[in-house]
Amino acid sequence: MSDINKIHVTILYADIGIVKKILKNFHPDYDFDWIYLGKDVPFSLSLNKLFGKQGRRLEIADLLQVTAKQTRQQYIDYIGALGSAQKTKCWWLTSISEKNPCISLFLLLWYNHENS
Repeated sequence: MSDINKIHVTILYADIGIVKKILKNFHPDYDFDWIYLGKDVPFSLSLNKLFGKQGRRLEIADLLQVTAKQTRQQYIDYIGALGSAQKTKCWWLTSISEKNPCISLFLLLWYNHENS
């Protein structure tokens, strides 16, 4: 199989220096798609500017909303089961136990997993 048929996935920590370093390794004619899974809107916008026309942002907001509606109860049940298995009350101090999509990156990853 040639490289042209392969899918390359790069997962980066949200640090502009690291992103710039990786981007330098890309051929100037190499176009790519990207997704930002995070909550830092200014950083996300800076990535748009940095990547320019070379990088095409994949918009997943609508997909996340549809998946959220379809899997909401499954997610609540799953987190509830995790909580029930905990032997310490410290679990209930974590952001995952809150089941709050506004603060839990775990929920974002859950939605993405359900759609893959």
